[in-house]
Amino acid sequence: MVRLTHKQTDVGSVLHDGSCLMQQSSLADDERRTVDSQLTLLSNRWEELRLKAMDRQARFVISHSLSFIFSIHHHQCKAVAYAVQVDRSWA
Repeated sequence: MVRLTHKQTDVGSVLHDGSCLMQQSSLADDERRTVDSQLTLLSNRWEELRLKAMDRQARFVISHSLSFIFSIHHHQCKAVAYAVQVDRSWA
């Protein structure tokens, strides 16, 4: 995710430069369409990559959170079992 954040600046810069290029009156119509098409393609691919990275990060966090919760649950069950055993030995 850190690499993605660093690359976001690069992609943003390319999109900005392309937008500036589109505003230049020296571009022919076919060149303008080509630049617009490439900018749209880059923007769409970047968004898809960003969403996949966010999904992957969310799954990672959930997986590790569940492991932590299960570990705590396991330790609590052991503690309860020990408490029951001690209680029975006192009875």
